[in-house]
Amino acid sequence: MLATDLILQKIQSINGIKNSIIVGRDGLIIDSFFYETVDKDLFSAHVLSIFSQITKQAKRFNPNVPKIIIIETDEIVAFIIEIKISDEGMIIYTEFKVGLDIINTIDILKETFKTFA
Repeated sequence: MLATDLILQKIQSINGIKNSIIVGRDGLIIDSFFYETVDKDLFSAHVLSIFSQITKQAKRFNPNVPKIIIIETDEIVAFIIEIKISDEGMIIYTEFKVGLDIINTIDILKETFKTFA
């Protein structure tokens, strides 16, 4: 089983997770899991665009790249995280219902990514 499959399985095992997608730095979908029907190609392009723009703007104030970008709406909280597996950069987007323990979820995600980095 590929590392990305294992990462996606671990993410989806967190209670309350709704949707997840792993996108390459080129914008192509590596793996995904969605409960809803969405245009995955368009979604992956949006994720890459959000990550790229926030990273670009953040570098104006701080030379370090953000490790986790958190987006919160009335209905969901979403994380965008960049990781490297075998020197290949990937962006992971995952969203969950508001009310999930954010700190615990971040800790689980960090541990999961350390395993594969």
